[in-house]
Amino acid sequence: MQHQYNNSVSLRGGLGYEYEFDSKAKATTYDIYQIKAPRVKGSTGIVSLGTTIKPITNQKLTLDIDTNGYLGKRKGFGGSLKVQYAF
Repeated sequence: MQHQYNNSVSLRGGLGYEYEFDSKAKATTYDIYQIKAPRVKGSTGIVSLGTTIKPITNQKLTLDIDTNGYLGKRKGFGGSLKVQYAF
């Protein structure tokens, strides 16, 4: 979902769901050391929110801010910030 708030700000959001059926992963390092398989079998809900800001006074500058929250088997949050200037 995205909404153009005004000429310089747009907002976006979303919901997601993922389910890991089986977490069978195998790996080794240098064919010697075993790496344990991750145990994430189960369901996770995801909430995403973000905004894009493009100042009216400087149309070459764009600022993107995104956040994600995880609930369920995986818990936590993450985010990103992107600054772009086009010549």
